[in-house]
Amino acid sequence: MNLFEKKEYVEGQLERVPIRVIENFDELFALSYTNNSVTIEGHDIDYEDVVRVINNEEVDCDETLKKSIVNHYHTFKKVKESAQNKVDLTEELFKDFHEMLMKDIINGGLYRNVDIHIQGSKHTPTSHLRVYQKMDDLFYEIEHFKGDPIELAAYTHLRIAKVHPFLDGNGRIARMMLNYQLIRHGFLPISIPVERRKTYFQLLETYKVKHDQEPFNQFLRELVEAEYDRLVLVIRLATMN
Repeated sequence: MNLFEKKEYVEGQLERVPIRVIENFDELFALSYTNNSVTIEGHDIDYEDVVRVINNEEVDCDETLKKSIVNHYHTFKKVKESAQNKVDLTEELFKDFHEMLMKDIINGGLYRNVDIHIQGSKHTPTSHLRVYQKMDDLFYEIEHFKGDPIELAAYTHLRIAKVHPFLDGNGRIARMMLNYQLIRHGFLPISIPVERRKTYFQLLETYKVKHDQEPFNQFLRELVEAEYDRLVLVIRLATMN
């Protein structure tokens, strides 16, 4: 089956699967996604400790990291709910999500007022004087985007990452908005495995420097298809009898 055949299969079979099975699948994804998205930024914490932090159990790690983990987990829940309810992605909503993501860490939802440089990148993010206009342009482009949902999700992520509108949390919010677009258009969300961190950052750099989105599109399609493969297996195991 190709991706769209898998998507159709899943949508046709879900009603046969016990709700607790789907809830467990969704919860494990939220936990894994939080672990990957936080550790991909360079934090040293394993999956089991991420789960403990979310469950409010004692973990020996930095308090800011704990807040980042809890915020990410709960922000994704809100992102998923809003996307499933077909709420349009506006700039105001985007800022609200960033504020949730940065709760008790920095003042989230506020665009940066200084210029920045990303270590190891050949691309310099736009001047802070142009961030507001760049983000206004982005949400207009999202509204009028011509392409399939996976290309839209990739474009949303890449443009946010390129502008780098906030002082912190840009990677996490960009990945959140990628998933917002996927869920909003009926696809499963994805988690970029920390093991593929190097490839992920290379593809970001390719877009930022060469303006070539297609390699990232392909990367994203592979990740989406992998999520459908996981769910297809869960469905088949749950409906064997």
